[in-house]
Amino acid sequence: MRDIELYRAILGLQEPWMVMNNVELDMPGQQVVVTVDSGPGPFPCPICQTPALGYDRKLRRWRHLDTCQFTTIIQAEVPRVQCSTHGVKQLAIPWAKPGSRVTAPFEQLAIDLLRECAVKGAAKMLRISWAEAWGIKRRAVARGLARRRAEHRTLKQSGETRLTGTKYRWLMRQQEMTAEQHDAFRTLQRSDLKVARAWLLKEQFRQFWDYTYLGAAQKFFARWFWRATHSRLKPMTAVAKRLKCHLANVLTYLNHGITNAGLETVNSTIQWVKKMARGYRNVENFKTAISFHCGGLNLYPPQSW
Repeated sequence: MRDIELYRAILGLQEPWMVMNNVELDMPGQQVVVTVDSGPGPFPCPICQTPALGYDRKLRRWRHLDTCQFTTIIQAEVPRVQCSTHGVKQLAIPWAKPGSRVTAPFEQLAIDLLRECAVKGAAKMLRISWAEAWGIKRRAVARGLARRRAEHRTLKQSGETRLTGTKYRWLMRQQEMTAEQHDAFRTLQRSDLKVARAWLLKEQFRQFWDYTYLGAAQKFFARWFWRATHSRLKPMTAVAKRLKCHLANVLTYLNHGITNAGLETVNSTIQWVKKMARGYRNVENFKTAISFHCGGLNLYPPQSW
């Protein structure tokens, strides 16, 4: 496979985008520059997809995943189109999100590194500045929160309002509910909502902690594991598999019956985030870091490559 075909496949390029013949290799600078072109046009308007004439072009560069040990740069003269309906709009590019200076695959790698180490360490490994690394973290949190809000809006627009105002009800102990809350919650439990099925699996697993004999607990877990992994709920499947990997340690609880693992895990993660950054002078940055590491958000850019 030639280098042109290789980068076209890696970037997931489709018409009108193509890799030009001049893939530049800078040995002293240890850098590869891949030039991408969109052709002469006309181009589809990024909003209505109506073919439109080109308005102008602007040269832009994006950091991509390294090619071996070489820093890889994608550059392209991105055209703007003159749409009769929406005016002048920039043509959408498949390898990066609007306003980003890195490609989506590079951003995904950066998010994985930022989850495992401090911003300074991740920036050093990625060979980017601290500000660039923090910008990736900030955009990831904003993207995750936006997706969560969008999911909620979609439910409301579809007329699905059963979950409105029930966030904390799923976390309450049933014995602490009022009669009215209990009746309303029972209706939710019997619904076909995914959260109801997940809640039921969670409540069923509570029985595990009542066992005193290891053999009986293992048999119970095997039955529960089958139900969880066949529930068609990806988060519950992931939890079940994680528990199975650590089942030997989980079973030790039956000998002692004492644990504060959940609270300690969240607290230790927050303290680790604070320690690795040597403290935060900006409260918003600290909140962003906590949401990034503990928020359970979908942080990755949409996969289009």
